[in-house]
Amino acid sequence: MPSAYPQRALTVLLLFGTLSAAMALLSSNLIFQLPSGRAAPGAAPGAVPGAGGGALPEPVAAALVPVSAVLAALCLVLNVSCFLLCLLHGYFSTELCRGQPGTER
Repeated sequence: MPSAYPQRALTVLLLFGTLSAAMALLSSNLIFQLPSGRAAPGAAPGAVPGAGGGALPEPVAAALVPVSAVLAALCLVLNVSCFLLCLLHGYFSTELCRGQPGTER
């Protein structure tokens, strides 16, 4: 009876790679939105500048924007590296499975 472990392992790698690619796209989207001010707190369309309107005071919100940019960049780097690791692992596992003779590939 052939083992289903390689198939399950490749399925998990595919799901993990898809998740890390999606998270990398979302974090890069956040990085590009932060400088334009669209993702900044209190930056609703039609809002009066300096009126606040957010849950945080203006100085705290201004200090959190660079912190969120750094965390989004870290998330982007980690997710891209996880995605590349999934691609490499999937490639090498298919190469190993292709080279095995018999029915238990």
